[in-house]
Amino acid sequence: RMKSGLTRLRADFQKVRARVQELRSKGSEAFDELYEEIGRVLESDPPLYVGGDYTTREAFIAGELPGETVRSVMRNVLVARSFSPEDEQRHGIGFLEEVALYAKELAGAQQPPRAIHLDRLVITLRAADGSMVGKQARHATIEQVRAARRLLRGGAATARKASPAEKAVRAALGKNKVLAAIAVRAGAEKV
Repeated sequence: RMKSGLTRLRADFQKVRARVQELRSKGSEAFDELYEEIGRVLESDPPLYVGGDYTTREAFIAGELPGETVRSVMRNVLVARSFSPEDEQRHGIGFLEEVALYAKELAGAQQPPRAIHLDRLVITLRAADGSMVGKQARHATIEQVRAARRLLRGGAATARKASPAEKAVRAALGKNKVLAAIAVRAGAEKV
């Protein structure tokens, strides 16, 4: 039974691989469709990339999407899932990522909504006189969306928890006066 499941997973992966290669050859006009497909590969259970003998999403991205980082792929999947191709072309990936993160934080959700309408989403901003004003997301700037995200967090910058490894490296560097000023960020595979 397990062997037949793996065989099916391999066959499904080969179909997806061919589709991804086809979409990549079309360039930016296939952005939305390509990254929705990549999202399906990454989020399936088990992940479809296992059928291609990849054990991690990092290995899948390195093997099938050369030149792309995990960060850029995840951002592109998020934007493709949440916005229309027209919005992607008109507003750009960076702006739309910020809007999706705003919508996620506004809803208190784990994931941004699957479809975000830029005319219906209202960004809440602080006016010069201190009052709160709403602005359609479509008409906001990336800086305004970032400011609105800070407002949602009570004015705080984006907070993230340091891992135990990151804390240990920071503490070790802090013991040396010259090294104490070095900024430390630890990821899954590197510091």
